[in-house]
Amino acid sequence: MKPHVQKFLKNNLFLANERNKVRFIDLLRKFLQKANVTVKQAVEDADVLIVETAVSVKSQYDNIFVVGEDIDFLVLLTGLAPMKENLYFRKCGKGRTPDVLYSTTSFKYKFSRMTLFIHAFSGCDTTSALFGHGKPKFCSLLEKKSTTGRKNTSIFQL
Repeated sequence: MKPHVQKFLKNNLFLANERNKVRFIDLLRKFLQKANVTVKQAVEDADVLIVETAVSVKSQYDNIFVVGEDIDFLVLLTGLAPMKENLYFRKCGKGRTPDVLYSTTSFKYKFSRMTLFIHAFSGCDTTSALFGHGKPKFCSLLEKKSTTGRKNTSIFQL
């Protein structure tokens, strides 16, 4: 086995132990705070905390970039700060797939106000009622039933 594969497996085993993970996070938090880095620790869903933090500081900077692999960041950014010009999501590519840059205006306007609804019902693997059916199929259904769709999604708008 190659050394980098062995190290990866050892790291995964190390972090699979809940006690090790808690200690590592605590050590990292203290290290960053000592270096005068602001640290926020999520109790449950880190994605929401990351996006809420980005939205809360958007007026202090020219541009805000949230970097990650999960498209949930873009959904949350669009849902919590629609049509904001200075908020971006950079989706990290894997292997030969390049990084992709998105803005909160990347979704079609007619769906931008419904992104949280669409995501909850079609693509969030932890809360989706219809997970696995795909966003395009769900969006085309909403387009066909546009009046009903808009009416039913209004409870998901902020």
